[in-house]
Amino acid sequence: MVGTAVIRADEEVSFGARHYLTLCYAASIKMTSPLVLLAGAFIVSVIASPDARAMETPSLEGVTIVFRVSGPDWEKTATHYYTATKVRFDQGDAATLVDLATGRIVMMSMTKKQYSETTFQEIEQAMTSVSAEMEKAMAGIPEGLRKKMVGDAARDVTLTKGEIRTVASLPCQDYVVALGEKTRMETCAALAFELPFDRAHLRNLALVTAPIAKGHSGLNKMVEKLREISGLSLASSMALSLMGRKIETSTEATQIRRGAIDDALFETPRDFQKIDSPFAKMAR
Repeated sequence: MVGTAVIRADEEVSFGARHYLTLCYAASIKMTSPLVLLAGAFIVSVIASPDARAMETPSLEGVTIVFRVSGPDWEKTATHYYTATKVRFDQGDAATLVDLATGRIVMMSMTKKQYSETTFQEIEQAMTSVSAEMEKAMAGIPEGLRKKMVGDAARDVTLTKGEIRTVASLPCQDYVVALGEKTRMETCAALAFELPFDRAHLRNLALVTAPIAKGHSGLNKMVEKLREISGLSLASSMALSLMGRKIETSTEATQIRRGAIDDALFETPRDFQKIDSPFAKMAR
């Protein structure tokens, strides 16, 4: 699964390498279609002279995973950085930073040089709020029209365990989350993969990489079901219909590295402007 994306009813959705599925996306930024739920890349370079070692940027031990993210007619690369206390999801034009110790999440637009801050709690509240609003709005709409607008959103979400396969030379367990026949999310969770952080954080990280749709309460139910899966996602795919449009994306890890990660990658650039979090208003 790259930051959490907020999807309006008139926008497309896709998700990233979850982290799984991983999906990051800057929630406050309207990206060009197709949307990719994965955080964008922010690269920091530090050049130190031999006599300036005291100013060298410290590094953190962790795991770096490179993903191939694709749709029907496009392809991108996303990179995820994991340490014991910090995580970064990159995709070039946007990036999401996560502080596991405090729950602070920073979503950045590298092109606009803007960032907003939120928390896991605020995202959860936003999901609950938008789902409740959608259910209330759909209550008085005829079933036929409702299905045309949001598909199988009213149906129960199912979680099915699939086969074990190999991704990036590691074994992973396939899972399928389905809402009716046309809406599916699949993820392959790594087996026996040593993480630099407590595995309990995976449940919250799923929020950062999965889509939140204001116009599709069923999608939010699927995200909650995905949070039940234990294991870092090495591959994922999604297929759904939203407002009459079919959306398909897939993500797969292509390279996994262990070693030092520059601590500067987890900092917000000083020249970026802070804007309001889109989740604050949604969570009320």
